[in-house]
Amino acid sequence: MASLAQNRNSFKRRLEIGLNSLLLVACSVLVLGVVYTYLVPSRNFQSRLAAPPKGVKIKISGVEWSDSQRTVVLALSSYCHFCTASAGFYKRLQEVARTRGVPIVAVLPQPTDEARSYLENLGISIAVVRHAPLDSLSVSATPTLMMVNSEGVVTDSWIGQLSPKIEKEVISKL
Repeated sequence: MASLAQNRNSFKRRLEIGLNSLLLVACSVLVLGVVYTYLVPSRNFQSRLAAPPKGVKIKISGVEWSDSQRTVVLALSSYCHFCTASAGFYKRLQEVARTRGVPIVAVLPQPTDEARSYLENLGISIAVVRHAPLDSLSVSATPTLMMVNSEGVVTDSWIGQLSPKIEKEVISKL
């Protein structure tokens, strides 16, 4: 009888260890899944976002493309974390653009006064701020930067928070 009780206790102990181990593995997989999903930038997600293709002609109310050889268009949103995080780059871009005579147009889906307030809070002073649905510019996500020629045709575009290397590329195209 004693050995039957010992076998039963031994079985319970092994079962408990096995179930605890299984639970530990399941929790680890769940935690790694959450970390991967929410904390690791997803290259697949960004690759599915398409910046406006070269050659697309865009229209923005009140903007005359022929006034300049090229214009930078910033498609932003005051609700976009990446737009806010990129404010330092936009300040540098604004300074270089100003010295090279390249106008910048900011387009946001928010009302113009809210958009201006958002940009001012970031320390960005852009003269031309427009309200427009971003899909009217073929923009699928913010932030999106576009270089537009004197005919209103997109010559280059970039999407998302840019790496330092890409930031240099954008500035070199001014």
